[in-house]
Amino acid sequence: MGRRKLPRKVDSVIRSKILSSAQEKSSKGFVTISCDELEALRLCDLKGFYQIEAARKMEVSRATLARILFEGRRKATTAIIKGIKIKIVKGNVKFENEKLICPIHKEKKRKGRICLCRNTGEK
Repeated sequence: MGRRKLPRKVDSVIRSKILSSAQEKSSKGFVTISCDELEALRLCDLKGFYQIEAARKMEVSRATLARILFEGRRKATTAIIKGIKIKIVKGNVKFENEKLICPIHKEKKRKGRICLCRNTGEK
C-alpha cells in the first residue's frame, strides 16, 4: 500500500466543467481531466515553464509533475482525436488562495497550520 497523495497547488480556477468539440458526439461519454493535470498542462505547454519550475510552483517533485503532465497530455489527446467531451474534476488539489477549515471552530479561518480564529481557547 502506497502513501497518501498530498494535495497539489493550483494557481487558477477553471470556469468551465465540461468542454466539448464543435461536432457533438455524446454517445462516446467523456474523458476526465483533474485540475492538477490541467494546471501542469497550463504551466508547461501554455506558459512555457520548464518542468522543474512548474513543479516548484505546484509544490511537487519534478518526477511527479512529469507523470501528471504525461497523463494530462494523453487524456487531452484522446479527447481531441476521438472527439470526446472533456470533464474537469477537482481531484486532490489546493487552490492558491484557498483557506482551510479550522478543526476547532469548523469555520473557514485557517491558513496552513496556524489557526486565525479570534477565540483560539474555545473548543
